Amino acid sequence: MTVIRFIILTLFSAFTLTSTARTGLKTNLVSDALLNVNAGVEVMVDSKWSIDVTADYNNWTLSHGRRWRHWIIQPEARWWTKEAFSGLFFAGHLFAGQFNVMFNQRGRYQGPVAGLGVGAGYAWRFHRHWSLEAECALGFARYHYDKYVCGDCGQKVSSRSHNFLGITKVAISVVYIIN
Repeated sequence: MTVIRFIILTLFSAFTLTSTARTGLKTNLVSDALLNVNAGVEVMVDSKWSIDVTADYNNWTLSHGRRWRHWIIQPEARWWTKEAFSGLFFAGHLFAGQFNVMFNQRGRYQGPVAGLGVGAGYAWRFHRHWSLEAECALGFARYHYDKYVCGDCGQKVSSRSHNFLGITKVAISVVYIIN
């Protein structure tokens, strides 16, 4: 419940900055296709700079006892080559979250993840209030997880950490621009 409050507070804080700044509300269609509930808010802070905050949440139990549960929040700073919300941009992001996954009956993995990355994207404005944007980013992630014997049991078998270097963001987002 604390995670949901944090996400709501973050999104509400972004809305309070929107009285004079251009603001976009967005959803990532790639995350939607993976059944992740997601939402984002982007606020223009200068003619060529914007701050984007997205959040993903998944609490599904899939068929055959598989589980994919996680939450993640990702703030991102963007520099636009023309003007904010239009054309090419370069970005740097941070992310943090937690996961609890079980792909088979051999074990369940639970723990935090955090990382950072850099990327580039492009936004196509097709209406005064609507745009479509694509972005890809590379970066680093650090996972620390505990492995449990089965999905419903609490017997911890091991604890490990893993570093990942690779793609940290893929997004095709529909954006509604408020101002």
